[in-house]
Parts: sequence; structure tokens; C-alpha cells
Amino acid sequence: MIRSIFGRILLSNCIIIVITIVTFALLTGYLIRMHVIDNRNNEVLSKGQAAVNLIVNDSRLGPAVLEQNIATINELVGATCWITDKDGKTLAGIPPEAWHLQYPDVSEHLNSLASGLTRYWIHHSNRRIDPQGPPNDRSVLVALPIPDIEHNKILFLHVSAPKVAKPAEPFENLLLYSALVGLLTSIIFAFFISHSLTSPLKSISQAARRFAQGDYDSRTNATDNSEIGRLGRTLNTMAASLSTIEQNRREFLANVTHELKTPVASIQAMTEALIDDVVPQDKKVVFLSSILTANKRMNRLINDLLDLSSLEAGEIPAVIETIDLRIFLHDQLSKEQLLPHHPVILEEQFAEGDLRVLADPYRLTQVLTNLMSNAKRYAPPQSTITLSAQRKGQIISFSVADQGKGIAPDELPLIWDRFYRIDKSRSRDDGGTGLGLAITKKLVELMNGHIAVSSSPGKGATFTVTLPASLS
Repeated sequence: MIRSIFGRILLSNCIIIVITIVTFALLTGYLIRMHVIDNRNNEVLSKGQAAVNLIVNDSRLGPAVLEQNIATINELVGATCWITDKDGKTLAGIPPEAWHLQYPDVSEHLNSLASGLTRYWIHHSNRRIDPQGPPNDRSVLVALPIPDIEHNKILFLHVSAPKVAKPAEPFENLLLYSALVGLLTSIIFAFFISHSLTSPLKSISQAARRFAQGDYDSRTNATDNSEIGRLGRTLNTMAASLSTIEQNRREFLANVTHELKTPVASIQAMTEALIDDVVPQDKKVVFLSSILTANKRMNRLINDLLDLSSLEAGEIPAVIETIDLRIFLHDQLSKEQLLPHHPVILEEQFAEGDLRVLADPYRLTQVLTNLMSNAKRYAPPQSTITLSAQRKGQIISFSVADQGKGIAPDELPLIWDRFYRIDKSRSRDDGGTGLGLAITKKLVELMNGHIAVSSSPGKGATFTVTLPASLS
């Protein structure tokens, strides 16, 4: 059984070609043969009529002359000729053996034939009537009345079918050769067409197989504008997406491992030192405090990872309600824990008018806390952090701007990635887990909003959150 698509397409094309060409050849051959036979019959009738005129003249000269000239009439007409009366008795010539067995219904028409009716019969069977007799070939029998005073003579002309159809043999041979050449040529074209159709599918299949085996750079070159080409482009897009996901997964595991390795190693080393009692008494509290700090760092990282995972999986719902952004931001800034122990100046710049938004208050608090903490982390002492809000049509935005060292243009698209840090020299204790902005972006999108950043090196950074305005 053929399993490949190429083999199936090629076989189906070949079957269609063979059926079409054979059907065409048989039908055309049949039509040519029938046309030749019809022409031959008309020719026999025409010559038979000429023979009738000759016989009439010979009859006037006597039966002996007619018998002598019957052979000449046979050659003239190209058939076996004989004459009978209306009772079927042979008057001249020698009829074929057992001809009346081939045409048993002729006797029923003798009277009508003798009275002026012209008729012909075609015998299609080549089965032997008498097993001991001669072959019962396909043949044509033509009967024409011989006009005389008594109206009792009939001329019969018998032509075997091979002789009748012989003029068609050159056409049939030519048709046969043409059909064979056309069949061979069509099969060759079918091979190349089938190959051209299945080659892109083969390329796509091989690329998918290599990708499944771990070759994430595998791509197909079947990317033309056909349906298969669109499938190839879709596969390449999917492969690129999966490759990116796989790369992110590896980087994520490497980052998580790196983030947990340091506090775990620190906890282990300090715990072993405490167990072995090699730590001076006055240093034990410092060691325990360091262990607690490392534990809190791991706990914060784990909580951030769980939040980010839940956000990406769509497992965290948003309880949307109408919030007066001016009052909300002012209340949040008044809380001491938002910017603890950091000497910066807060500045509010709220535009006039309606600043009510549709948002989840709890998630909005997380967003503001992350942005303000990030601004505090990179803002120089005694610098200003500006919190502003304004309305543009049906959207309301608020911004958090600091006066830190800013973000390089090539790093702006990367700050939303997990564990990405602008300042690689900062410790995790000072710089957070590296997941804050990734979580912030997911939270803003959860509330049908958008977050963007603008920055210039040395001039600080401005994070802008846009939310839909409340219509009530």
C-alpha cells in the first residue's frame, strides 16, 4: 500500500491519465471505424448500383454472358456477388458458404427486395455457427433489386468486415501510437507535477520533525504564496514562537536557579556555622538576622513568581469598579510604607476635571507600589519624584517620573522581561527580585490598560499607565 503523499498523488494522476487516454482512444477509434464502415457501405451501395446497371445489360445478352462477367463484377465492387430470384434460388455467382445461416432473416425480405427495396445487414458475431465449417467472420451484406420485366432478381454483395474496416487501420495505428506517446508524456509530466506539489509538504514535514527532535532553529523554505506556502509560513512563525518560549523557559530556570542559589548557600553556611558553634556570641544575632533577611528574600521571590505565573495563566480575576484617581493616588502617597526611609521629595500634579477610572483598586495599589518603589530605588537622595494624572477623551493616565540616571534606548524594550535589571551592579537585596515591572505590566493589562516608559540617559525615567475612564 502506498503511504507517501507523493506516491498517492502520482498514482491517482496516472490512473486518471490512463483512463482518460484509453477512453479517448477507444471512443475515437470506434468513431473512426464506424465512419470508415459507413463510407465503405455507401461505396459498396454505389458500386452495387453500377453493378446492377451492368447486370441489366448482361441479362439482355443472355445468362451465359452474365455468368461469365460475374467475376469481373466481384473485382469491380470488391465484394462477393451473386444473384438470386425472389425465392432465394441462386441464378449466377457463388455465394459464401453458410451465408444464409449468418443472415437468417434475409428470406423474410426477398419479396420486398425483388420489388425494389434496397437493404443491408451487418453481422457482428465471429462465433462459428458450424464447428466443422468455416469461421463465421464479421461481415456486411447488401441487397439491391435488379429491374427487369419479371421483377424477380436480387443482387447480393457480401463484404467481410476486415475488408470494410481496412481503410481505418492506418488511422487506428496512428491513434494507438499517439495514445502511447501521450500516455508516456503525461506520466512524465504527472511525475514532475506531483513532485512539485509534494516537495513543499516534504520540506514542512522534515522541518517539523527536526523541531520535534529539539532543533529549535529548524525552518522550512516552503513559503510561497500558495496554500502550502502559507502553511509553511505559519509553521515557521509557530517554530519561532516556540523557540522563543523555550529560550525564555531556559533563561527563566537559569535566573530562578541563580536567584535562589545565593540565599540558600548563605543560609546553609551561616546555619552550619551556628550549629558548629564557631560564631562568637556577640555575632550570633547578626548571623540570625542575615538568615532571616535571606529567607525573606526567597519568600518575596517565590511570591512574585507565583503572582506572575497566575497572571500569565489568567487565574487572577480583576474586580473592576469606578475609582476617583485623584483621591486614590493622594491616599496611597500619604501612606508612610510606600516610600520608607528614603529621602526624596514627592510632588503631585493632578489635572482639573473628572479623573474617575475603571480599575481594580487592589491591583491598582500593586501597580502604584511597584512603580513608586522602582522610582525610589533609582532616584538620587533629595531628588523629586513626580506623580501626575490627566484625562484625554475617554482615557485617563497617571505617570511616575523620577530624576535618576535614566534608561538607555536599547534597554527600554527589555525592562519588562523577567529578572532583567538595568543596573547589574546592584545587589538583589537593594534591587528587588527583577520581576516587579513584569508583574506591573500584566496587572495593567488585566485592568484593560496600557503601560509605557520614556527615558533619556541622565534625565530619569517616566512610567505612564493608561486606563479607561468611567462613563458613569
